[in-house]
Amino acid sequence: MLFTESSPVLDLKAEHVGMTSVNLTWAENDTASNSYTYRTEFVNGTSRTNLTSSVTKAEITGLIPGTSYTFTVFAVAADGETEGEGVSIVLYTSKLQLFAALFLVVCVLPCSTGFYPPAPGLKYHVVRIVVQLYCV
Repeated sequence: MLFTESSPVLDLKAEHVGMTSVNLTWAENDTASNSYTYRTEFVNGTSRTNLTSSVTKAEITGLIPGTSYTFTVFAVAADGETEGEGVSIVLYTSKLQLFAALFLVVCVLPCSTGFYPPAPGLKYHVVRIVVQLYCV
C-alpha cells in the first residue's frame, strides 16, 4: 500500500518548561490524522533523541537544566515510515534557581554557609547560613 506524506503539525508550543522536562502540544487538521503517530526529535548539541506518541502532546524528561534544545515534531503515516515535514521549536530548560537569597553581614562574626541540592522529587534548593556568636 502506498502512503502519501502527512501534513505538518500546527501550533507547536511548550505548555511547560522545567529544569529537566518539557511538555509540548500541537494540533493537526489533516483528515487522515486519526491514523497518524507523531515522532518528536530533540537535539542538544551532538545528542539526538526520538520519541513516539499517538496523541498530539509529548512529555520529554531527563533533560539537562539551563540547556538549549531543538524539538521537532513529525506526523507519521499509518505505515510507520512515511512522514511529513517537521515543525521545530527551540527552548532552553530552566536553570537551577535560588529564591529570595539575601546575605547581609553587618559585623565580623565567624560564619559558614552551605548549599544543599534538593532531595529526589523536589525542585528547590536550601541555603543554610550558620552564624556562631561568642559572648565574653
